[in-house]
Amino acid sequence: MGTIEITGNVNDGWVETYATFWSSCHLGFWGTAFSSSETENPGCLKANYEDSLCTISRAFLYFDLTSLNLPKYAKITGARLKIYGYGYSSAVRISVQEGTQSDTLSLADYSEFTGPLFGVNVFDFDASGVNAIAFNEDGLSYLNQQAGSTAKLCLREYDHDYLDVQPNDIFKSGMYFSDVSGSDRKPVLELTYVNIESPVTVVGSPSDGEVYRVPNGTWQENLDEETGEDVTTDEAFFSFEDDGNANRRYYFYFDGSDLPDGITVTGVTFKGNGSVSDPGDEGIGASLFKGTQNDTLTVEDYDAFTGNVLSSLDPDDGESGWFDFVLNAEGVTAVNDMLSQTGKLIKFCLRSTRFDVNRESPLGTPNLLYFAIKSADDPDPELHPRVVISFDLPADQENCEASGWYWYDGACHLELPNNQSECEENGYYWYGNACHKDLPDNESECSGYSYYWYYWECRLSNKLAVIPCACIDTLENIWLVAGHEVLEIDEVFVSLSGSDEPRLRTTGFEKYPAYEYAGGLHGKIAVIQFTSDPPDPNGKVWCNVKGMKNKNGSLIENPIEIITHFLTNYLGMTSSHYNETGFESAKVQAGSDGHKGAGMIKDHPKGIDVIREVAKSIGATLFFDRDGKLNIKGLT
Repeated sequence: MGTIEITGNVNDGWVETYATFWSSCHLGFWGTAFSSSETENPGCLKANYEDSLCTISRAFLYFDLTSLNLPKYAKITGARLKIYGYGYSSAVRISVQEGTQSDTLSLADYSEFTGPLFGVNVFDFDASGVNAIAFNEDGLSYLNQQAGSTAKLCLREYDHDYLDVQPNDIFKSGMYFSDVSGSDRKPVLELTYVNIESPVTVVGSPSDGEVYRVPNGTWQENLDEETGEDVTTDEAFFSFEDDGNANRRYYFYFDGSDLPDGITVTGVTFKGNGSVSDPGDEGIGASLFKGTQNDTLTVEDYDAFTGNVLSSLDPDDGESGWFDFVLNAEGVTAVNDMLSQTGKLIKFCLRSTRFDVNRESPLGTPNLLYFAIKSADDPDPELHPRVVISFDLPADQENCEASGWYWYDGACHLELPNNQSECEENGYYWYGNACHKDLPDNESECSGYSYYWYYWECRLSNKLAVIPCACIDTLENIWLVAGHEVLEIDEVFVSLSGSDEPRLRTTGFEKYPAYEYAGGLHGKIAVIQFTSDPPDPNGKVWCNVKGMKNKNGSLIENPIEIITHFLTNYLGMTSSHYNETGFESAKVQAGSDGHKGAGMIKDHPKGIDVIREVAKSIGATLFFDRDGKLNIKGLT
């Protein structure tokens, strides 16, 4: 899977008209005003009734898909139109559908749209943020059709203009167009695609051709020769005939190099377009074999085939069009074998069933009896030979994800889960009634779907945890805090507890960037260094962590497990190197207080009463020296 963003074309703009009667305004053909050069317009998406006049304004966008850098067999499986709001926002819902406007916008384009609805924005229009419209199946079908061309879209106010309901007030919203400077506010079409899906059609190569041999001796002796008389690779069609002058064998090449590694072919159909003449129903069929010819056809390839018949046809007189050779199990195995070779070149040999495979002597009536198939040199590429390959997805995660598919539930899948529980259980995100690989990339959707917009990035719901910390260096006053299965430890502050109630510490320590720890567990480890008034190593220090849930939505839990594993297995420490007594007492105290694992979780921003301020990281770096000891650089 991949994602690509296409920025709108500067020809985009709006067209508006007005009339006394709603029907005249709604069904009008021409606009009364338009612009294709504005950088923004505060009310270009409108359906108004004001001062006894009805007014409708529609926006028209262009997206150049001629240079999409997609894999050869890619298919667009998801799309979102993102427009940046400007000005008014009383037109709360905006529809998008296919536009049929001219390449240069004019008044005549007011009514130039067609077809079904592609989508509507989910949240009320944001006049100062991104408004995203997800495309439905009709929209995706249109975009796949337009790949290699220009996608034209028409945007309309939905509740009145699109639904044809006369307004009783002013409903208008505005947007930025592609003429605006910079790129963050231009209209963008975000496309999601899969690299390939089953079945895939591979068109033949013009390297195909025939190797033929004129009989020297009996016809049957001719069939057993290893070398042909001549090679032809530029004929527009291949023909099996009742011709006693030569035996012709046709060789085909199909480039499978764009097929992903790890797939298992389950079905293959060789397709040739042609015609048949067999007025006496004598039989003029053809049989397909695995080809072993050179990559460039030579006379030595006359006998370059192997194995048994993979598929055969004996069509009736007068048949024409596509002829399907459905490969048997041996043929499917042969294709799997060829795709496992370097270059992944699929080769076939097509032979006359009657006069070559069955070794009958020709009667010499070529004009009456023939089976002709177009080659890859035919002027019409739509008629070239092809193979249609069905396949199962890779059985291993590496090849699955390398091909843009999704690995979950122990198997490879073409698409993300289609229900919320399975989506979130497998570490993806459910919003907009669909499963997504990533969180929304804009504040409007992020906040609208109840995620957390933090420093220009969408994150999962924020959480707080009170976690006992471990002292690992009494000389340097270094303590560790860990988040189990936590995406990030954003901010840390501490409170101390002993015989007295916990008291907050907001100064006298530094927190350094969290270290990614995956030594058999998953999580983050951060370092706290006390710079003044260090606590008693035998006492209890609680690190109050503000962090994020993991992809599965699990809360921060059991940090003791990570710290213990880190100290003993990674740093090679024993109880003599750190205060095990204080560490264990903190763990026991956490459990007796009813904390989950060894921490307590509260929803942000309610927090815990001892939490008041945050100690920011000063940008130092945590690293391990050659002796495996913990070090920090970048202190100021």
